[in-house]
Amino acid sequence: MGLQETGSPSVDTALSAAIRVNAYCRERGTARFNLRAPLEKELSELLDDDAATRLNERDGDVGIAVTRFAPLPRGELVTTFSDADDVRTALLASSCIPFYFGRSPFVSFRRLPTIDGFFAVPRQYFGAPPALNASVTVRISPFEASRVGLVGEAISPQRGEGPPLGDLVACALGSPPVGDDFLLYLFQQGRRDAASWLETSSKKCNGGEVLS
Repeated sequence: MGLQETGSPSVDTALSAAIRVNAYCRERGTARFNLRAPLEKELSELLDDDAATRLNERDGDVGIAVTRFAPLPRGELVTTFSDADDVRTALLASSCIPFYFGRSPFVSFRRLPTIDGFFAVPRQYFGAPPALNASVTVRISPFEASRVGLVGEAISPQRGEGPPLGDLVACALGSPPVGDDFLLYLFQQGRRDAASWLETSSKKCNGGEVLS
């Protein structure tokens, strides 16, 4: 989502990049220790020099959730960026599961050891702390919100509509990586979830409850 909101790649281009990353890991039998290299390569090719500017000037903030060690773990939602390399490193850090993402247990982001934001926030935030300057924080999850305890506004499958929890966990772990058909299925499911959320949000706005 963070990559897409930079405005650099199209949705289809970003999807193709995800499929290439998955194929790279599948050829090596697992995503463990193999995920960082192809992801870093794709981000370097997809993010142009104006990516940070477009994110910073967007009407609504796009936050990339990370956990920074300074020295104790602290969750942070990064919403402003200095340049394309700053965006790229934030995205890498937000993907870093220690001792899984790559050979190093962390990504160095703004001179501090940094990992996935999931590890430093309460469960109900699903890795994304509330945005400080927004009245509503919308979180995106491939898991049914009720099944993972996610509260508040969320773009996620309706009850009974998403893939089995075990399949999602297996996909996330990438050991072994799933086939491209499952990634395409998740992509289409995400589009349906987004359309459903937009419809529900529109009804709330028309009913007097405005989401901003």
